[in-house]
Amino acid sequence: MFLGEVVRLRRWTATAVGFVGVIIMLRPGGEIELATLVAVLGAFLVASVTIMIKKVSATESPESMLFYFSVVSTPVALGPALLVWRMPTLPELSFLMAIGALGAAGQYCMIRAYRIGEATALLPFDFTRLLFAGAIGFLLFAEIPDNWTVTGAIIVVAATLYIGIREARLGRKVRPSKPAIDPPAVPRN
Repeated sequence: MFLGEVVRLRRWTATAVGFVGVIIMLRPGGEIELATLVAVLGAFLVASVTIMIKKVSATESPESMLFYFSVVSTPVALGPALLVWRMPTLPELSFLMAIGALGAAGQYCMIRAYRIGEATALLPFDFTRLLFAGAIGFLLFAEIPDNWTVTGAIIVVAATLYIGIREARLGRKVRPSKPAIDPPAVPRN
């Protein structure tokens, strides 16, 4: 059992296989680089946040969770930003605003998904962010993925598709812990 969800061997195995695909994309060699450690730390923090979102979403609204995320993450990001800060140009500022809006929308959707779905079924889909990062790198920066990246990506996609198809075949219904549509906020006395 994980977060109150019954997780069977096949789902655990597919999730582990997807994570192996991520490791292949990172290509950890004999020498551990700082960037690899940061990526592993980031994965650990994302997993921690996923668990917190699943637990807290039972009692908090997505809007309040987004607010608290902003309150905590802004000062945390400010420190490193100040080390390399320069005033953004107007086009850069518009990109930053778009990134902020899309990030908030993505975070809202993630909170809603973890609120009504099973974390272990959703987690492999989170691995696909590496695929999107690779596609953006290719399209915007002409970065060509190497064989390791392509191999890891294929493994991630295969594991994700396996879980999605298996869940559909099993006919699992989403069992929301709260209504799928949040009731309007009522002031408390």
